[in-house]
Amino acid sequence: MATFEGYEMRSLRKEDLSLYYYLKHVALFEFIEREDLAPLNRLEVVESCETNSRIYETLVEWCDNDGFTPDPTERGRGWVYLDSGAVISGTNQCAPYYIVAGSDVANTDYTNTYGGIPEQSERVKVYSIPAQANVDWLQSIDIESLFIDDEGNAFLIDGTQPLLLGNFDATYRISDNEYMIDYLDGRVVMISGTTVPTHVTYHWNYVSLVDEWAAVEASAPPVVVIDMHGTDKAGYQLGAGKRAVRKVDLHVFATNPAERNDIVEELYNALFNKSAPLYNFPLGTMLDYDGTWLGRKTTMNKLTSLFNRQTLNDTGVIIGNMEFENVTARHVSLPLLMTRDRNEVLLSDLNAYRSKVSFDLVTYTNS
Repeated sequence: MATFEGYEMRSLRKEDLSLYYYLKHVALFEFIEREDLAPLNRLEVVESCETNSRIYETLVEWCDNDGFTPDPTERGRGWVYLDSGAVISGTNQCAPYYIVAGSDVANTDYTNTYGGIPEQSERVKVYSIPAQANVDWLQSIDIESLFIDDEGNAFLIDGTQPLLLGNFDATYRISDNEYMIDYLDGRVVMISGTTVPTHVTYHWNYVSLVDEWAAVEASAPPVVVIDMHGTDKAGYQLGAGKRAVRKVDLHVFATNPAERNDIVEELYNALFNKSAPLYNFPLGTMLDYDGTWLGRKTTMNKLTSLFNRQTLNDTGVIIGNMEFENVTARHVSLPLLMTRDRNEVLLSDLNAYRSKVSFDLVTYTNS
């Protein structure tokens, strides 16, 4: 009987994924939007094997979507799956995430102490609000006129001064042990059969970050494409060891000059004189294939489904972090009208506000 030998991803792929995480969670940390109290609708699951599934989805496209308005669930965006306190922006780039103590998802008895990166607890909040609200102030108020702050307090936005009404989370928020989140498609997967979710407040990534050219038109701008297009390796010391250099371009597509300049400046500042961890991914990426946090399908305890933040420096494969060298940023100016073989071609809206950030991604190995 044939056996299957596990396949470990190669260094280039780990560098690509680690760079993606660094750009998404650190470099583009400021480009996050929030949607308050979006209504949820239960999906009709037709597959017989999923008749017990209780999946709810919210806005999958905007009512005023004109093809250029960003959609939270477009490719490269999605809901935010790390809390704001989990990302150290601009202070400690060598270890850009806070680490919490818990248990490795690979340890089925959950007895081994382990430190890792936890799934968010405050970026997505799910509520169950009955038709007949059980607090007096909500019975006579349109829920769309409410604003819920990070502490769960409800404010009525009517006029110039917000009116504090009470704590919303304490009354209507569902415990995150009762559901999972599909962060890619913007869905709530209920585990408990007793609670019906009605609304969700979520944060989403405004900038679409993709790592292949084929996906550049899958989302409305702003879009950043990671293009790792070259590799050079050479010795750097007497004896064993290599210096590996990856040539990387970040192609920025924006909707106007101001947006383009802001994104380019944030990317440049996050790369210049900076480094980032090169993760080993022994158990996989932060998200599973279906968009849920890795390990949450087997345990609802977030401290037993932490992202394994082991790096290749920890295992002795490389020395230190990935380093960013020779960082440059240039705008890409194309003519408004191009001519090819006497056929006039108008410049597409996607190319109207472009820029490119280029750099060398450098790692050092002992062998």
